[in-house]
Amino acid sequence: MPHLKCEACRVRVRRASDPAGLTDPCPLCGRPLESARDLSELVGFRWVDARPEAPHDAISPEGHQRLAAGVAEVMARRRAVERRSRPHPERWAP
Repeated sequence: MPHLKCEACRVRVRRASDPAGLTDPCPLCGRPLESARDLSELVGFRWVDARPEAPHDAISPEGHQRLAAGVAEVMARRRAVERRSRPHPERWAP
């Protein structure tokens, strides 16, 4: 995976495809990114995600409902395990 950098902003970017012949702009300043020949060149640079952000409404309402149902199911299972693992004082009473 090619690593690109911007010396001016001290940021690094990873790119899935080969950057040969392509110059991506720095996500912060817009200058062309340079290819890093060695990973040691990137020490001290902070990583910046160059991909555009997905809009917050990219997940459908059905997706949110499925997620909420899954979380509720996990919580119910956890509560059931906790109930089973609690000590039963009546078992130990003389």
